Amino acid sequence: MAENKLALLKESVSFTKSNEDALMKGDFEVYDDRIVVKISQRVALSTLVRPLPPTFPGVGMMEFIPFLRITRIGGTMKKGSLSRNVRMEMLTDDGVIWNIKGSPKIFGALQNAYQAWKRNRHE
Repeated sequence: MAENKLALLKESVSFTKSNEDALMKGDFEVYDDRIVVKISQRVALSTLVRPLPPTFPGVGMMEFIPFLRITRIGGTMKKGSLSRNVRMEMLTDDGVIWNIKGSPKIFGALQNAYQAWKRNRHE
């Protein structure tokens, strides 16, 4: 995996993970073979007012999710709504469910990249 690839799309999102008690915000980057989530803010859901301790200044947290680990992607968007957000759910092979809220561009870019990756993998 080359680290110098350019992201197909980079957007700000908010999300939760089924195995963590936190609401997170950050950048969602779609590549042709993976997703990178750069976490910029975490708030514990159990208290809703207590931010989790920050990491060292300038050091962010990242999640790398190769397409190979994704087992399902789904999303909902209201047609004709004034809302500019989509809610997306992504399941990984280790049973983690990612609930992501962000721009409709994210869902489209992720679906297109994931489908292209699956086609290329089977050729």
